[in-house]
Amino acid sequence: MIVLWKRRIRLAADQVDRAAHWAPSNGGRPDIGKAAQTNGGGVTRNAEGGEAMNTLRLNASVGCLIFALMLSGAKAADCDGAITADEALKAEDARYAAQASSDFDAMGRLYGDDLVYVHSSAVIDSKASYIERQRSALHYRAMRRSNVKVRAYGCLAIITGVGDFDVTQNGQDSTSHILFHSIWAKRGPDLQFVSWEATAIPKQ
Repeated sequence: MIVLWKRRIRLAADQVDRAAHWAPSNGGRPDIGKAAQTNGGGVTRNAEGGEAMNTLRLNASVGCLIFALMLSGAKAADCDGAITADEALKAEDARYAAQASSDFDAMGRLYGDDLVYVHSSAVIDSKASYIERQRSALHYRAMRRSNVKVRAYGCLAIITGVGDFDVTQNGQDSTSHILFHSIWAKRGPDLQFVSWEATAIPKQ
């Protein structure tokens, strides 16, 4: 299993390198609104780097996160059984509902003790700090997702998609438009939210 994920991580890293080769220098701010182009060799690329570049970066990041979870010992070993795509999406819906309604008891049940939550701002939260952040400064008014893909690997499921979250932080309203990976682990009869990685989609 570890060898498989090493291969996946290497593949994702190679994809990022290839995408970087095709993306022109623009200060690291790809414009996802530009039309895709195809070069003579049949490789499709975005004229300014594109949303695909962000997705590839996320794929490489999530591979590293899963590999770290697998090597971290007892916490990762708590994952057991088999998880389905439907179960993962229902659990994600329950998390969205809990966060939008400030149901901290439900968050405590849904979040794994080993949660690593990487915001699109690069701020990293644990289970305790993420719940505390929502108690004190951050409120999700609405959480929507689209372009969702679920991959299940035994007791782990990875949800990938686009998120549009209406939030209030420190009294200021805003909307986050992101690409994300959400990882769920099956632990006994329940699912737990164990990892989140988000990348902000640049405005067109």
